[in-house]
Amino acid sequence: MPTGSRRPGARAIDVGSPLDKSPARIGLAGGALVGALVLLPVTAFGAEGKEAPSEALFLLQVVLLVFLGRLLGEAMQRLGQPAVIGQLLAGLLLGPSVLGVIAPAIQQMLFPASAAQKSMIDGLSQFGILMLLLLAGMETTSIWSRR
Repeated sequence: MPTGSRRPGARAIDVGSPLDKSPARIGLAGGALVGALVLLPVTAFGAEGKEAPSEALFLLQVVLLVFLGRLLGEAMQRLGQPAVIGQLLAGLLLGPSVLGVIAPAIQQMLFPASAAQKSMIDGLSQFGILMLLLLAGMETTSIWSRR
């Protein structure tokens, strides 16, 4: 959009930025979610008969958590709250506290109780916590170094 045709006070959004809501970007995210939901029954059926962890189910868990976290994170930002609040809400909604009470079969299918499957998502969550602490530490260091 040319600069002269924007509303006064409106910000320009670059293509490819996190705020870009182009149909191609929305279609890609929607397609990934639909593909994940189509693979869910196949993955759950395949994981039932064996004890080995399912990598496809792990990828579905990650895609679902990231998609819902991003969606609620952006909603919280529009309400003037930090995005991390929406991401935490996404974890609560998909966990046993909400989804486990509303639809325990779906929650069990998405996040089975097998130790091997839990260890995969736990390892990734520990890495995410490490990155969050690293980012917080870097921001704290930059605040103190300005003085």
